[in-house]
Amino acid sequence: LKGAENWMTSHGIEIYDETDSDSAKLENCMEYLYRHGRSIPQALMMMVPEAWGEGTEMSDEQRAFDEYNATFMAPWDGPAALCFTDGIQVGAFLDRNGLRPSRYTLMKNNQLVVASESGVVDVDPGDIVEKGILAPAEMLLVDTSTGRISKTRDLKRACAEAHPYQQWLNANRLTLGELPDAKSDESMPIDSLKKLWLRNGYTHEVIQTALLPMAQNGGEPVIAMGFDSPLAVLSKKSQSLFTYFKQSFAQVTNPPIDPLREKVVIGTFGFLGRDGDCTRDTAENCHKLKIDSPILSDQEYAKILNLDLPMLQVAKLSLAYDLTDTPDRLAHVLKDLFTQAENAIDGGATILVLSDRPVADNQMTIPVLLAVSGLHNYLVRQSKGTAASIVVDTAEACEIHHFACLVGYGAAAIHPYGVFLTLKERGLEAQLPDYCQAATKGIIKIMSRMGISTTAGYQGAQLFEAVGLADSLIDQYFTGTPTRIGGINLNQLEDEYYQKYQRAFSNHAIDDLPSGGSFQYKADG
Repeated sequence: LKGAENWMTSHGIEIYDETDSDSAKLENCMEYLYRHGRSIPQALMMMVPEAWGEGTEMSDEQRAFDEYNATFMAPWDGPAALCFTDGIQVGAFLDRNGLRPSRYTLMKNNQLVVASESGVVDVDPGDIVEKGILAPAEMLLVDTSTGRISKTRDLKRACAEAHPYQQWLNANRLTLGELPDAKSDESMPIDSLKKLWLRNGYTHEVIQTALLPMAQNGGEPVIAMGFDSPLAVLSKKSQSLFTYFKQSFAQVTNPPIDPLREKVVIGTFGFLGRDGDCTRDTAENCHKLKIDSPILSDQEYAKILNLDLPMLQVAKLSLAYDLTDTPDRLAHVLKDLFTQAENAIDGGATILVLSDRPVADNQMTIPVLLAVSGLHNYLVRQSKGTAASIVVDTAEACEIHHFACLVGYGAAAIHPYGVFLTLKERGLEAQLPDYCQAATKGIIKIMSRMGISTTAGYQGAQLFEAVGLADSLIDQYFTGTPTRIGGINLNQLEDEYYQKYQRAFSNHAIDDLPSGGSFQYKADG
């Protein structure tokens, strides 16, 4: 639920207390929507939507209702059997995966029993009128003033037909396929590409063992079960910021899901742009650009850069900075970046593109994860976290874990241009779509371990633990991330990246990539 909780906070809606349980936070969100005019069934359908992808069976009106809500409402994802009442209406509702049992029994005396198991209340079988089990995303509602029982399809039909949602989507929601083609035939001389590899920490092993197989096979390679590399903070070699973060896994009452067998509930789509008002339905709420995956191809990224519409304005922000002798240099650079982003939003930008493309050889670039998370948390503190989407144009991110970190800390989409240039140099340009597919599968696998079925629910959830970063760095740029082991601060982190920069541009620059050693033992790894 962390992603949905952070989404509400991004809107400047302060309805949570740090001591609240997940159930209390969900209840507070539902009550907020209810007190702003939503009915309880509609509020719950907005918060806990059923799977509405192309493979699901539902009417066009109901699909449009769910897609409309998805343009401005983050889903509360995870297993849940919910019971609710406003004093007159009382009902039960199940999550989209149906991972919690919820059985009901209706008796001749007009009593309705809903519980996690049958037999909670002794009932004469002859008195039973109807009994059953709630299916995924199914609702049962009783109006005690009339004695009427309503079920999911009737309730959802009433909500779906309240407004012309499909017309609103057709008039306001764009897809990448509807945008004009844009030039995307990017290439780079091999000498420049080697410098790009060196300054971003690429190794022969990463290219040969991770990148190439993903493009060739359309899936992640199977390498090994164990991982015996030292913690990044203890390593003698300079490390990427990504290696300081460890993925969280579902435990106890929050089970992981199988992304293959439960593919019908998986959703990788997303929407770029400013979020609308969750308290009222208007056509303007869905002024968004729909993307099918958080991994963007060259062509898709070029289309986004060329956007110039009243409600979809793009601002490109460079992560490159000069190597001055200013004390606390990186902190000042980050502050300037956040100010630029906020000014761009105030000027009408609804999509912020963060690019780590170096402008000159004498410039370093902000670690892309630091820039994304720092900006996301800064905008949340300014109550502007949903005013614009963050798109990342990066060479540093080149592994599945990197992509998951970027999405988990607020990025809506990623264009891994460094990977694409590498694959083109190896003659695999035709396999770029296969790489994008493999990267998307990898993100799905990681988020499903936490029981999350949509990238929208994973975005901004920060479901990682930091190991080896100072509390001051975490509090400022990765706010809310748990950490049990302290370590390097911002200046020391910059020093690690400066070491990689020197490999490419110092007087002692090397011509070849390091061999690696992350996946198997290397003498120089």
